Amino acid sequence: MHRELLTAFLENARDLLEEGGEVHVTHRDDYPYNTWRLEKLASKTGFNLKEKVGFEKENYPGYHNKRGGDINCNKPFLLKLCFTFKFTLKKSYLPKNNVIDHNDQMVKMIDTVSGDRVKCIVKSSMSMNDVVDDHDKMGRKIDVVSGDKVEPIVKSSMPMNDVVDDDDKIDTGPRATRYVPQLYFTSKHFNPKKDASFPEINLKTGEIEGLTGGLPPSNRTVLAFFAGGAHGHIRSTFLKHWKEKDEQLLVYETLPEGMSYPDMMKKSRYCICPSGWEVASPRIVEAIYAECVPVLISQHYVLPFSDVLDWNSFSVEVSVSDIPNLKKILLGIPEDRYLRLREGVKQVQRHFLVNDPPKRYDVFHMIIHSIWLRRLNVLVYS
Repeated sequence: MHRELLTAFLENARDLLEEGGEVHVTHRDDYPYNTWRLEKLASKTGFNLKEKVGFEKENYPGYHNKRGGDINCNKPFLLKLCFTFKFTLKKSYLPKNNVIDHNDQMVKMIDTVSGDRVKCIVKSSMSMNDVVDDHDKMGRKIDVVSGDKVEPIVKSSMPMNDVVDDDDKIDTGPRATRYVPQLYFTSKHFNPKKDASFPEINLKTGEIEGLTGGLPPSNRTVLAFFAGGAHGHIRSTFLKHWKEKDEQLLVYETLPEGMSYPDMMKKSRYCICPSGWEVASPRIVEAIYAECVPVLISQHYVLPFSDVLDWNSFSVEVSVSDIPNLKKILLGIPEDRYLRLREGVKQVQRHFLVNDPPKRYDVFHMIIHSIWLRRLNVLVYS
C-alpha cells in the first residue's frame, strides 16, 4: 500500500512539474526499506534519479518521524540510513509547451519526507487544480511532509482513517453536509475528517503590514483582557461572571473611552477569546499578533491547523463550566509555563500572517496544506 501511495504521488507530481522541476523523496535506505527500490519505482512513473543525498532532519523544523501500524503507531523511530532522493522528469514526460501561464505557477519543486510507513491512499487522478483556483498563485515551491501522520510543524496529527465518499467536496460551509448527519459531529455540521478549519482574520483597514508585536512579559501589567458584546450563550455567561468585576481580569462589554483595544492586547498576558454566535473568533488571531496568550472558551471548536499545530503549546483552553474559575486558573499557571506559552505564540505567529504575495508557511500555505491533507487522508473506493 505504501508503494502504491508513493506511485500515486509521483504520478500527480509528474503532471505538476515544469522543465527543471524536481521531486524530493526522503526515505530510509536500509533493510527492509531499500526493498521499495525507489529508483525503479520512480523510473516507472517517468522520473530519473538526479542525486541522492543524506537527509538532515534540522532542515525541516518541527518534523517528527512517527511509525505506522497498530502496535507502535505514533511512536518515533530511528532515521538511521535516511536519504533524500532527488528526481527529475524524463525527457519523454516533459511538457510539450514550455511556456507556462503565470496563473498556473503551481510547483517548482515538491518535497516529500516519508516515515517508515504511510497510512494514506491518494487518488491517482487528483491534481492540485482541484484544490487551488487557477488565479491563486501557489508559489514556486510546495513542501509536503508526510509520514503515516503528516507533521510539518510541531505536533502529531489526527488520524484520518474513516472512509469519505469522493463526491463529498472539501467545504467549510454548514450546508455541505447538512443532509448527511453521518458526516459531521461538531457545530455547523463540521466534520474534521473532510472539512478544513480556517482562522478568522479581521483586517480592519485592509493593511497587512505592522500587525504584530507587543510588550515584553515584564511590562505586561494586565493579567487578562476582553472587550466585546454578549453574543451567544458562552459570551453571556462569561460577561455575567466577569464584566467589570475584577482589577486583574479587565472584561468589558463596551470599551471605556480613551482605552485602545490593540494596546490592551499588547500589554496583557492573556487575551480571552470566548465564542460568540459563531464558534470561531477573530480575537484568537488578534491575540497571536499581539503576542498575547489566547484563552480559548468554546464548545466543539476544531481549531485551525490543529492537524499540525499543538495549540496546547501556545494557548490555554478553559471549559465553559470553568468560567467562574477563570482567574484562579490563570493565576495558577507557573511563570515558566507562561513564558513557554508566549514563546510558542511568537513561534506560530508566521502561520497566521497574511502576505502579498504569499510567503512560505504563512496563512495561505497553511490553508492549502489543510485542504491538501484532507485529500491525502481520504480513503477512496472506486
